[in-house]
Amino acid sequence: MLFPVEKNLAVNFFNFINQLYENTSINITTNKMPTEWAKLLDDEVLATALLDRLLYHCEVINLSGKSYRLNNHKTIFDSWNNSPLFTQQLCTPCCHFLCTPNCQ
Repeated sequence: MLFPVEKNLAVNFFNFINQLYENTSINITTNKMPTEWAKLLDDEVLATALLDRLLYHCEVINLSGKSYRLNNHKTIFDSWNNSPLFTQQLCTPCCHFLCTPNCQ
């Protein structure tokens, strides 16, 4: 999440976690610290209540080191480019992931 999520999505996420709270196990992976959630959810009170439910009786595992995903990023795209199903190249000048034939 690079930008704050819409208010209704933040409330829906809270309601979803609230329904699961103390009824089931929840695994969440994120690259955001708990202190950043208020900015991302655009609501400090909602973020506090959500984190209260997520962090109660939890085990926080902090991973460090080189990212497996980033280390293999080039390999994944190389295999796509060599695939017969992949017929279009990534477009640098425009904002589309895959260019259309009319892309400038």
